[in-house]
Amino acid sequence: MAYKSLSTANLPNPAIDPAQDSSPTDHFAPVIWTGNNTSGRSIPTGHQPDFVWTKERNSAINHIAQNSISGTGKYLHPNTNALEQSASTLITSFDTDGFTIGDSGSINGTSDTYVAWSWKANGAGSANSEGSITTTSTSANTTSGFSIIKWTGDGTIGHGLDEIPEMFIVKDLTATGSWWAWHKDLSNTSAGYLQLDSENSELSNTSVWRNSYPATLTTIDVNTSYLNYSTDNYLALCFHSVEGFSKFGSYTGGSDPFVYLGFEPAMIIFKRVTGTATHWAIRDNARKVDNPNRNTLYPSKPDVEYTGTAHDIDFLSNGFKIRNGDGLFDASATYIYAAWAKTPFKYGTGV
Repeated sequence: MAYKSLSTANLPNPAIDPAQDSSPTDHFAPVIWTGNNTSGRSIPTGHQPDFVWTKERNSAINHIAQNSISGTGKYLHPNTNALEQSASTLITSFDTDGFTIGDSGSINGTSDTYVAWSWKANGAGSANSEGSITTTSTSANTTSGFSIIKWTGDGTIGHGLDEIPEMFIVKDLTATGSWWAWHKDLSNTSAGYLQLDSENSELSNTSVWRNSYPATLTTIDVNTSYLNYSTDNYLALCFHSVEGFSKFGSYTGGSDPFVYLGFEPAMIIFKRVTGTATHWAIRDNARKVDNPNRNTLYPSKPDVEYTGTAHDIDFLSNGFKIRNGDGLFDASATYIYAAWAKTPFKYGTGV
């Protein structure tokens, strides 16, 4: 029997393969810039984005999310329960290689610093009738395992992906209401939930997901009587893992764990789900390009970027290592995460 040498070169080819002229940045990228208060400024991402989440780093102002289905004239605040609102001076266009911004101080104030996390779906998408209702639009990128859905409530909703979502987030656009989040590693996958705009640990309510596993190969299920009212419009973001590009999982803290991803991360979203409530946290390789990675923004609050040394993490060629995470990343508790790649492990150079 012939054996291959122990080498990353002998790993299977990833689904999104740089050797085949395909890069993770074709589908997702974090980017940073310093504002100049000039309308019409282009921010390159390496792909045409469909969902862009931005945050001013040096001021305590709300996060901003915009998407290609609602259009550039609409935005949401991921850290609040506010309904969808209108604006003309934030992102003004989604372009073939990035997005164009206006002169709003929330996205382009003079000398202020900003970050954006940008995902490609499939443009404005199209109606999907795989659920019990037909969506207004489902924009799905089956290569990267990401879709955006917009619909009017009351029924199951077609997500457009080729695999069962491992995480999804739902927001009412018409009325005030939390960003309801489901993850495959919640302790109760039929009734457990998180809220992106809250620091709460995992909560449970049998009325949220109809008290059954809410994700199938074709649909997600959100309970009509609690979160899916027939007269309201909704937006959902759906994700599943793609080998070498993204991973949605969990780990147990308390001993500086190493977590294998199969790629060098570009961005990781963390949330403690058991025990003491702590805020969601985002780390990426645009705001901090070397280890230890310690620049933190919090999806659940508008705070300025934290750059202290209280909870260091190393981004490695095949995952991440908690160094001194304290309660935010490394208590004796369960944490869920969502991670996207800079480079697949097969092509990593080591960190």
